[in-house]
Amino acid sequence: MKKRTLRAIACAVVMTLTLAVSACGSKKTVEDYYNDPAVKAVFEEEMKAVEGQGMSVSIDVKENDFTMSYQYDAGLELPEDAGAQLEAALDANASVFEEQAKGIDEAIGQTGACTVKVRYLDADGNVIAEKSFKAK
Repeated sequence: MKKRTLRAIACAVVMTLTLAVSACGSKKTVEDYYNDPAVKAVFEEEMKAVEGQGMSVSIDVKENDFTMSYQYDAGLELPEDAGAQLEAALDANASVFEEQAKGIDEAIGQTGACTVKVRYLDADGNVIAEKSFKAK
């Protein structure tokens, strides 16, 4: 589990950094920004990289909320403290997600607009860990 947890956190970090690097132009909302075909293509490629690693990833963007959901595959046994492990890892990487929110804010020209959310789900879709981040 620990190896998968670290892999999941690493994937989230890579995806958020990818979004920051691809920031260009001025959009009105995070949703407008994400719907840019070039930005969306980068994320779709990153999501494919997660396939076959014991989880799937989906991205949901509504207005200024950018949510990445990582769902563990059926049959994968999670330890009782999986939620605590994931939350600790998210806390340890908070600065990365805060910088991501800042980069998106800059891309859309609105300070403090973006909220980056990272959510981990078990195979049944139950949330086991979730954190939200804003630029600091």
